[in-house]
Amino acid sequence: MGRMSMLALALVLGACAYAQEQAQHPLTNMPPSGSVQTAFILPSFPDKKFPAGGLVDVVVGLHNEGSETYNVSLIAGSLNSPADFSLHVQNFSMAAYGEVIGPGEEASLTYKFVPDARLSPRDFVVALTTFYTDSKGQWYSTTFFNQTVDIVEQKKLVDWELIMLVGLFAAILLGLAYWAYTTVVSWGWLKPQKKRTKRVPVAKQQGPVDHDEWVKGTPYDTFRKRNTAAKK
Repeated sequence: MGRMSMLALALVLGACAYAQEQAQHPLTNMPPSGSVQTAFILPSFPDKKFPAGGLVDVVVGLHNEGSETYNVSLIAGSLNSPADFSLHVQNFSMAAYGEVIGPGEEASLTYKFVPDARLSPRDFVVALTTFYTDSKGQWYSTTFFNQTVDIVEQKKLVDWELIMLVGLFAAILLGLAYWAYTTVVSWGWLKPQKKRTKRVPVAKQQGPVDHDEWVKGTPYDTFRKRNTAAKK
């Protein structure tokens, strides 16, 4: 029965989100229970600067101060225009829990959502609401977060756009420098320097050169000497 109720609520909220321009915002359709108190923390982004396209998690704490037992069924949220709350920019996915909180008990639940990566960096209003039922099946809702946040660009390990921009700027500077150099040379204001060839000094030979120096002491040298002596 509890699952059927959760499914029915999910269908109702989905229909409301689909026809949000004609219908009332789904997070305001149900009243809160005065017995359930809520608080929240933002572990990853306490400064409320949410990256577009980045995962944001919020921890909501619930305290049952009444005598009834409540079943926390769902948490849903939306991103709205700061100028007009009825203008819904994005509806976040609903998360199911089924957490039972008895009289005097507490519970902590984590809800995760992702702002659309196409959002431009500026202020928005984020509303997060938890839906729960009592033992009689009566539905309640408590909006535990309804504040202005700052959507910022997600940090990148390597900013390729910046690298390409710097490379393009460097190429333009080199092109301008080459154009200026060729222009000055063509006008005759600057003559290109000719490369000077460095001469290597060659040692001069002193005295006659003995071309048979390399055969001395070899059998050919002995044969040559004998042949010369025989001719004499």
